[in-house]
Amino acid sequence: MTTVIFDTNTYRRVLTPNEYSEDKNIIYLQKIHTALVERKITGFLSETIFTLESIEKKHRKEYLSKYSPQSTVEEKVRDDGTICISITISPEQRNIPKLDHNRIKYLEEARKLGIKIIKFPRIAGVKSAISEEYFVNELDDEKLYNKHHEKTAKLATQIESKGLGMGRIKNLGASYATCPEFWIKGIDKATTKAVAKAVAEWADGDSVAICYGHDIDYFCTEDEGKNCGSDSILSPANRKWLQKDYGVNIVSLENLCELLNL
Repeated sequence: MTTVIFDTNTYRRVLTPNEYSEDKNIIYLQKIHTALVERKITGFLSETIFTLESIEKKHRKEYLSKYSPQSTVEEKVRDDGTICISITISPEQRNIPKLDHNRIKYLEEARKLGIKIIKFPRIAGVKSAISEEYFVNELDDEKLYNKHHEKTAKLATQIESKGLGMGRIKNLGASYATCPEFWIKGIDKATTKAVAKAVAEWADGDSVAICYGHDIDYFCTEDEGKNCGSDSILSPANRKWLQKDYGVNIVSLENLCELLNL
C-alpha cells in the first residue's frame, strides 16, 4: 500500500473534497479521497500541523520569544554510595497551542479515514494538545521506534546545516542574539513577518524529515517554494537534493494521481 504524508495545504482538501468544489484541483482531490476511503493510500499527517502551524502567524514571535522548556534535576544515592544525577528536559506545558475549530474538525475527518499523526522527536519541542489516540504508536516496537527517530533526526540535522527548516529560525534569532547558542533570545528583536515565515519553513523541514524517517513514499504539497528560492526546503533545487540523497519524493496533488494511476 502506498503511504503519503499530506502537507498543511493539502490535507483538508483531500479529507473533505466536497467542500472545495470550486478548487482547480477538485478532480485530483476526489480521486485521492476515494483512494483513502478504499485504503489504496495510507495517509499520515505531520505533528507540525497541530503544533508550530497552529500558532497564528501574528502570534508566533511572541510565543517563541517567551517559550521556556521545563527542566528537572533529580539526585539519587545508590546502594554503593555513589550519587546519580539525572536531568530531564521537556516541552513547556503552560502554553500549549490551542486547536481552532477547523483543526479539530479535520482531525476527526482524518481519524475516520485511518489517518494518523507522526510525531517529531525533538527534545523540548512545542507540544500539541492532541490525545495519543490520534498518533502513530510505535512504543511497542522499540527497534522500529529507534530506527525511525534516528533517520528523522539525521535528515533534520542535514536540513538545518543548510540553514533550512529549523535552521532558518535559528539563524534569524542568532542574528539578533549576543551568542548564537542563545538564538531564541533574539527572536523578540526580529520582525513578526520574518518570524512567521521562519516558523513555516521550520514546519516544512520537520515534515520532510518525518517523511524520510518513517519511510513514507510521498510528501504531497502544493507549496513549490518558488518565492523563497533556495532558502526553502521545498524549492526545486532542494527537492532534487532530497530525492537524490534521501529518496524523498515531494509531489503535487496532480503528480500523486499520475504516479498512482488514480
